[in-house]
Amino acid sequence: MIGPHWLLTRSQPIAIRDVLYCLEKVLFKEECFDRNYDIGGPDVMTYKEILFPRLSSVWLFLFTPASFPLANHLVSSMRVEVVARNDRLHRILGGRPLTFYEAVEEASR
Repeated sequence: MIGPHWLLTRSQPIAIRDVLYCLEKVLFKEECFDRNYDIGGPDVMTYKEILFPRLSSVWLFLFTPASFPLANHLVSSMRVEVVARNDRLHRILGGRPLTFYEAVEEASR
């Protein structure tokens, strides 16, 4: 079966808990004021690597009620690479973001 071209687009998924950690920790950290940061998990993956069969089944189960226009916009956005320029914020804040597979495992509990 031939898949869509966007399956080869690279992405850097990050766990929601890691996004919240970053937001909380920068609130009163002066060295982070008036700056912007990219955040991402430690794994850079293609959507093909992310959407393995078991996860695809869960994905479809959770998101099939989406309207067609929303689904269309989501798929269109998957053509754009989403990879952090660097991990500067993670180095400033410390801690270690979850890997993709750790985040999936945590989310499924």
